[in-house]
Amino acid sequence: AQETYGQHDLNVSNGIEIKFSNVSFNFSPHVKLIENLSFTIKPLQQICVFGCSGSGKSTIAELITGLRTPHQGYIEINGINIRELNLAQVRQHIGYAGQIEIIETSILDNILIGRSGIDIDKVSQVLKDLNLYDIIFRLPNGLETQLTPSGAPFSFQQAKLLMLARALLCEPKLVIIDEILDGLDALHLTKVLNLLAEHRNDFTLIVMTRIETIAKNFEQQITLNNV
Repeated sequence: AQETYGQHDLNVSNGIEIKFSNVSFNFSPHVKLIENLSFTIKPLQQICVFGCSGSGKSTIAELITGLRTPHQGYIEINGINIRELNLAQVRQHIGYAGQIEIIETSILDNILIGRSGIDIDKVSQVLKDLNLYDIIFRLPNGLETQLTPSGAPFSFQQAKLLMLARALLCEPKLVIIDEILDGLDALHLTKVLNLLAEHRNDFTLIVMTRIETIAKNFEQQITLNNV
Protein backbone atom coordinates (compact mmCIF):
# COMPACT_ATOMS: atom_id res chain seq x y z
CA ALA A 1 0.00 0.00 0.00
CA GLN A 2 1.14 3.54 -0.64
CA GLU A 3 1.04 4.51 3.02
CA THR A 4 3.55 1.81 3.97
CA TYR A 5 6.28 2.65 1.47
CA GLY A 6 9.36 2.58 3.65
CA GLN A 7 10.87 3.42 6.99
CA HIS A 8 13.65 5.75 5.87
CA ASP A 9 13.38 9.14 7.61
CA LEU A 10 14.17 12.21 5.53
CA ASN A 11 17.06 14.46 6.61
CA VAL A 12 15.95 18.02 5.84
CA SER A 13 18.84 19.91 7.46
CA ASN A 14 19.93 21.08 3.99
CA GLY A 15 16.40 21.61 2.68
CA ILE A 16 14.37 19.52 0.27
CA GLU A 17 15.23 18.59 -3.32
CA ILE A 18 12.67 16.95 -5.62
CA LYS A 19 13.64 14.90 -8.69
CA PHE A 20 11.26 13.34 -11.23
CA SER A 21 12.85 10.85 -13.64
CA ASN A 22 10.71 9.85 -16.65
CA VAL A 23 7.57 9.85 -14.52
CA SER A 24 4.30 8.81 -16.13
CA PHE A 25 0.86 8.69 -14.55
CA ASN A 26 -2.55 8.05 -16.12
CA PHE A 27 -6.00 7.72 -14.63
CA SER A 28 -6.94 5.35 -17.44
CA PRO A 29 -5.05 3.55 -20.25
CA HIS A 30 -6.65 5.89 -22.78
CA VAL A 31 -5.82 9.21 -21.08
CA LYS A 32 -2.16 10.23 -20.86
CA LEU A 33 -2.04 12.81 -18.08
CA ILE A 34 1.68 12.88 -17.23
CA GLU A 35 4.12 11.20 -19.60
CA ASN A 36 7.91 10.87 -19.25
CA LEU A 37 8.16 13.96 -17.05
CA SER A 38 11.64 14.75 -15.75
CA PHE A 39 12.77 17.73 -13.70
CA THR A 40 14.84 18.61 -10.63
CA ILE A 41 13.88 21.23 -8.06
CA LYS A 42 16.84 22.21 -5.91
CA PRO A 43 16.64 23.08 -2.19
CA LEU A 44 15.22 26.61 -1.65
CA GLN A 45 14.34 26.95 -5.33
CA GLN A 46 11.05 28.71 -6.07
CA ILE A 47 9.38 27.37 -9.19
CA CYS A 48 6.01 27.49 -10.89
CA VAL A 49 4.14 24.59 -12.51
CA PHE A 50 1.99 26.20 -15.21
CA GLY A 51 -0.83 24.53 -17.10
CA CYS A 52 -4.54 24.60 -17.82
CA SER A 53 -7.13 22.83 -15.68
CA GLY A 54 -6.73 19.08 -16.04
CA SER A 55 -3.09 19.26 -17.18
CA GLY A 56 -1.76 17.35 -14.16
CA LYS A 57 -0.68 20.06 -11.71
CA SER A 58 -2.50 18.62 -8.71
CA THR A 59 -1.39 15.13 -9.69
CA ILE A 60 2.24 16.25 -9.48
CA ALA A 61 1.56 17.49 -5.94
CA GLU A 62 -0.03 14.15 -5.06
CA LEU A 63 2.93 12.27 -6.52
CA ILE A 64 5.40 14.37 -4.49
CA THR A 65 3.53 13.71 -1.26
CA GLY A 66 3.09 10.00 -2.00
CA LEU A 67 -0.68 10.13 -2.35
CA ARG A 68 -0.29 8.66 -5.83
CA THR A 69 2.28 6.28 -7.29
CA PRO A 70 3.94 6.74 -10.70
CA HIS A 71 3.03 4.11 -13.26
CA GLN A 72 6.49 4.51 -14.77
CA GLY A 73 9.68 6.24 -13.71
CA TYR A 74 10.59 7.24 -10.19
CA ILE A 75 10.61 10.18 -7.78
CA GLU A 76 13.43 11.04 -5.40
CA ILE A 77 13.39 13.38 -2.42
CA ASN A 78 16.90 14.36 -1.33
CA GLY A 79 18.29 11.54 -3.45
CA ILE A 80 16.12 8.81 -1.89
CA ASN A 81 13.42 6.99 -3.86
CA ILE A 82 10.07 8.01 -2.40
CA ARG A 83 9.14 4.32 -2.12
CA GLU A 84 11.81 3.95 0.57
CA LEU A 85 10.73 6.95 2.63
CA ASN A 86 8.58 7.13 5.74
CA LEU A 87 5.78 9.20 4.20
CA ALA A 88 4.27 10.28 7.52
CA GLN A 89 7.63 11.77 8.53
CA VAL A 90 8.16 13.36 5.10
CA ARG A 91 4.77 15.07 5.20
CA GLN A 92 5.64 16.72 8.52
CA HIS A 93 8.06 18.87 6.53
CA ILE A 94 5.60 19.79 3.77
CA GLY A 95 3.15 22.68 3.87
CA TYR A 96 0.34 22.17 1.37
CA ALA A 97 -2.32 24.71 0.37
CA GLY A 98 -4.80 23.43 -2.17
CA GLN A 99 -8.57 23.52 -2.36
CA ILE A 100 -10.35 25.20 0.52
CA GLU A 101 -11.06 22.66 3.25
CA ILE A 102 -12.77 24.12 6.28
CA ILE A 103 -13.50 22.15 9.46
CA GLU A 104 -16.65 23.12 11.36
CA THR A 105 -14.75 24.33 14.41
CA SER A 106 -12.80 27.42 15.54
CA ILE A 107 -10.47 29.49 13.37
CA LEU A 108 -7.56 28.44 15.58
CA ASP A 109 -8.35 24.73 15.23
CA ASN A 110 -8.64 25.21 11.47
CA ILE A 111 -5.13 26.62 11.41
CA LEU A 112 -3.56 24.06 13.76
CA ILE A 113 -5.45 21.01 12.36
CA GLY A 114 -4.40 18.88 15.29
CA ARG A 115 -0.78 19.99 15.49
CA SER A 116 0.32 20.56 19.07
CA GLY A 117 3.14 22.56 20.60
CA ILE A 118 2.82 25.53 18.23
CA ASP A 119 3.36 28.86 19.98
CA ILE A 120 0.43 31.27 19.71
CA ASP A 121 2.90 34.02 18.80
CA LYS A 122 3.81 32.08 15.65
CA VAL A 123 0.13 31.82 14.78
CA SER A 124 -0.27 35.56 15.25
CA GLN A 125 2.77 36.34 13.09
CA VAL A 126 1.59 34.18 10.19
CA LEU A 127 -1.84 35.81 10.36
CA LYS A 128 -0.27 39.27 10.36
CA ASP A 129 1.89 38.32 7.36
CA LEU A 130 -1.26 37.38 5.45
CA ASN A 131 -3.34 40.40 6.58
CA LEU A 132 -5.73 38.15 8.51
CA TYR A 133 -4.81 39.16 12.06
CA ASP A 134 -6.83 42.38 12.30
CA ILE A 135 -9.78 40.81 10.49
CA ILE A 136 -9.92 37.92 12.96
CA PHE A 137 -9.49 40.01 16.07
CA ARG A 138 -12.29 42.36 15.04
CA LEU A 139 -14.59 39.36 15.43
CA PRO A 140 -16.15 39.10 18.92
CA ASN A 141 -14.54 35.72 19.64
CA GLY A 142 -11.28 36.23 17.77
CA LEU A 143 -9.46 32.96 17.08
CA GLU A 144 -12.26 31.05 18.84
CA THR A 145 -14.79 32.18 16.23
CA GLN A 146 -16.58 29.13 14.84
CA LEU A 147 -16.40 28.62 11.07
CA THR A 148 -19.12 27.07 8.95
CA PRO A 149 -18.19 24.42 6.34
CA SER A 150 -18.26 27.18 3.71
CA GLY A 151 -15.79 29.26 5.74
CA ALA A 152 -18.20 31.95 6.99
CA PRO A 153 -17.75 34.53 8.44
CA PHE A 154 -14.66 34.56 6.19
CA SER A 155 -14.98 35.64 2.57
CA PHE A 156 -13.76 33.35 -0.21
CA GLN A 157 -10.50 35.33 -0.43
CA GLN A 158 -9.94 35.15 3.32
CA ALA A 159 -10.60 31.40 3.33
CA LYS A 160 -7.87 30.99 0.70
CA LEU A 161 -5.48 32.98 2.92
CA LEU A 162 -6.41 30.71 5.83
CA MET A 163 -5.25 27.71 3.78
CA LEU A 164 -1.92 29.47 3.23
CA ALA A 165 -1.61 30.22 6.96
CA ARG A 166 -2.19 26.52 7.69
CA ALA A 167 0.59 25.56 5.26
CA LEU A 168 3.14 28.11 6.45
CA LEU A 169 2.64 27.59 10.18
CA CYS A 170 4.43 24.25 10.39
CA GLU A 171 7.82 25.81 9.45
CA PRO A 172 7.94 23.62 6.34
CA LYS A 173 10.97 22.77 4.24
CA LEU A 174 8.75 22.37 1.16
CA VAL A 175 5.64 24.43 0.38
CA ILE A 176 3.22 23.40 -2.37
CA ILE A 177 0.56 25.96 -3.34
CA ASP A 178 -1.95 24.37 -5.69
CA GLU A 179 -4.00 27.05 -7.51
CA ILE A 180 -4.75 28.90 -4.25
CA LEU A 181 -3.24 32.07 -5.76
CA ASP A 182 -5.44 31.90 -8.86
CA GLY A 183 -8.53 33.29 -7.17
CA LEU A 184 -6.87 36.11 -5.22
CA ASP A 185 -7.47 39.74 -6.15
CA ALA A 186 -4.50 41.89 -7.17
CA LEU A 187 -3.92 43.33 -3.70
CA HIS A 188 -3.89 39.98 -1.89
CA LEU A 189 -1.88 38.33 -4.67
CA THR A 190 0.86 40.95 -4.46
CA LYS A 191 0.96 40.60 -0.67
CA VAL A 192 1.32 36.81 -0.86
CA LEU A 193 3.94 36.87 -3.63
CA ASN A 194 6.01 39.36 -1.63
CA LEU A 195 5.68 37.19 1.47
CA LEU A 196 6.83 34.10 -0.43
CA ALA A 197 9.81 36.05 -1.80
CA GLU A 198 10.76 36.98 1.77
CA HIS A 199 10.84 33.25 2.59
CA ARG A 200 13.14 32.29 -0.29
CA ASN A 201 15.83 31.18 2.18
CA ASP A 202 13.42 29.14 4.31
CA PHE A 203 11.86 26.49 2.05
CA THR A 204 11.58 25.02 -1.41
CA LEU A 205 8.46 26.43 -3.11
CA ILE A 206 6.27 24.92 -5.82
CA VAL A 207 3.36 27.06 -7.04
CA MET A 208 0.75 25.46 -9.30
CA THR A 209 -1.20 27.91 -11.46
CA ARG A 210 -3.24 28.15 -14.64
CA ILE A 211 -2.76 31.93 -14.86
CA GLU A 212 0.14 33.14 -16.99
CA THR A 213 0.58 36.45 -15.18
CA ILE A 214 1.19 34.54 -11.93
CA ALA A 215 3.61 32.15 -13.63
CA LYS A 216 5.65 35.09 -14.92
CA ASN A 217 6.56 36.01 -11.33
CA PHE A 218 8.83 32.94 -11.19
CA GLU A 219 12.16 32.63 -13.01
CA GLN A 220 11.85 28.84 -13.21
CA GLN A 221 8.75 27.28 -14.74
CA ILE A 222 7.56 23.79 -15.61
CA THR A 223 4.92 24.04 -18.34
CA LEU A 224 2.40 21.24 -18.76
CA ASN A 225 0.95 21.08 -22.25
CA ASN A 226 -1.73 18.44 -21.72
CA VAL A 227 -5.32 19.55 -22.17
